[in-house]
Amino acid sequence: MKSVKFFIFAAWLMGALFLTSESRAQLLSPAEVSFLAYNAGTVTIPIQPGAAWRGAYAYGMPIAVRPGTRIVWVNYDSIPHTVSSFNGAWDSGVLYPGWGYQVFAWTYGRYPYFCRFYPSMTGFFDVVW
Repeated sequence: MKSVKFFIFAAWLMGALFLTSESRAQLLSPAEVSFLAYNAGTVTIPIQPGAAWRGAYAYGMPIAVRPGTRIVWVNYDSIPHTVSSFNGAWDSGVLYPGWGYQVFAWTYGRYPYFCRFYPSMTGFFDVVW
């Protein structure tokens, strides 16, 4: 298990050093979700069971983070969802139950997002100083 965690960390570090901020969004397997949820500098936004019927509160309350924070959405629902930015800058693709998606928050501002399968599911996060 330690070698898997080291490999995931090494892969993340390589990506953090060599990729642009726009290309750092990625789909996460359930094993990666478990590992990332316990690291400093990570905020996890759960997609709870029944989220499709919660509308604007499907992703919970909005959050404010500092630049460089990793934001991870995890699908705890029994049906697939997506996490898609309104401006098209990032899109998780299909998040099956147990899967997650991450982005890094680098630039100040408000970032609204929604689920492509259930457009009433909306949320946003703010990157603040």
